[in-house]
This record gives sequence, structure tokens and C-alpha cells, in this order.
Amino acid sequence: MNLPFIFLILGVSQPEYDQWHSFKSVYKKNYNTISEEKYRMEIFIKNLREIQNQNHDEKKSINEFSDLDPYELMEYFEVNNDENIETDSIKDEDINLEPELKWQEFKKNGINFETDYPYKARQGQCKIRSNNAPKLVRQVKYTANKEVSMHKQLSYSPLIIGIYASAKIFRSYKSGFITASDCGHHTINHAVLAVGAVKENGKMLWKCRNSWGQSWGDNGHFKMSMYENTCNIEQSSAFYVTVK
Repeated sequence: MNLPFIFLILGVSQPEYDQWHSFKSVYKKNYNTISEEKYRMEIFIKNLREIQNQNHDEKKSINEFSDLDPYELMEYFEVNNDENIETDSIKDEDINLEPELKWQEFKKNGINFETDYPYKARQGQCKIRSNNAPKLVRQVKYTANKEVSMHKQLSYSPLIIGIYASAKIFRSYKSGFITASDCGHHTINHAVLAVGAVKENGKMLWKCRNSWGQSWGDNGHFKMSMYENTCNIEQSSAFYVTVK
């Protein structure tokens, strides 16, 4: 598609414009106004150039979030705990459970397969239903908020861990592993499932499954360095469930 004159003025090249149209087609992006599309394209081009200039280790790639700015990413992943969201807690240790995980719903109705209850990337009511839940939760338990304790429990079951996920690396992550310097130690705002621990080139890594769809990361998964408090993993305990 030929590049309109207005985008030449904005400094957008023909290859960049072609990638923008490919991005819209692949991820079925539609915008309400011309001004909104222009704004989204500017963000996309900025992210594209950042990936091309800094992607020496091939960690990053274009994905469905590439037209969002960092502030919008925060809105995607931060939890707004208002009067309409219930929370639960473990009284003996006074550790608040993450409100977005709706533990009481899991315990009452079970856990659905992702194919039955896919990720929607927006706030809404919990719609777990027992009629298509393959498992019922027996207990929700927690580890100490230390990586050594989490790693030990991982030998027996996957873990639900809290991390800070609004760093730039998460927006464009494709492969490799995330380090502490990639995302810092900001307050956690997202939960993922730690499914394993791997060793690569002498370095221990968490292998985690995200909830942002198969097109994100390495088929929906990512790795991050272990024993460095990467993405502030030690701010909160890790949780795991027993089922029946």
C-alpha cells in the first residue's frame, strides 16, 4: 500500500507503513476515527523502531499490544479494588489474597479450561460456572515470599506468582529471558503461572505462562531470571491449589 503524503511529513517510511497495515490485519485492529488511528500508528512506529534498534538479543517482537502506550498497559494490568470487588484473606498470617483471582469463586465453582473462559483484557464480572469446570479446588495454600521457597514448591505443583508486568519488556517480549534490570522492583500488578524452572548457560530461570493469548511471547509463555527478585516476585507469597 502506497504511503500517504501526510505520513511522509511525519517521517514514516514505506516499510514502516507496510508493517503498520500488516499489524492491523493480523490483530484485526479497527479505530473509530482518523485521529485515533494516527495516534495508534505513532505509538506503533515508536515501538517498532525501539525493537529494531535495541533488539540485539532478539527478546522483542511486534504483538497485539504494540499500539498501546505504557500508561494504557498499566490500565490493562492494574487491579482497581472498589466496593464491587470482594477479597479474601488468610487470617493466621494476615496475607491478603490477590482480589483479581477471585479465590472464593474458584473454591465454589471450580476452575475452567482457558478454551472455555478465554482472556478478555478488560475488567468485568467473574463468569466461572461449575457446569463446565473440570476440577474443584480443595485448598488454596501459599509459600513464603522467598524465591527459594517458591522454587522448592514448584517441584510439586505450578505456582501463581505476582509480578510487576508494566515494564516495556512485557509489551514486546518474544523470547529469551527477562532480567531484574529489564523490569525493576516496582509494585506487583499482575499474576502469572510459574510452570517450571530451567537452567540455561548456567543460569536458573523461571518459566511462566501468561494470560495474554498465544500470540504473545513464546506461545503465551516467558522466562525470567531466578534468585534476583526479578519483577519484584518476592513482594508477595506464591499461591498454589490442591484439587479433587
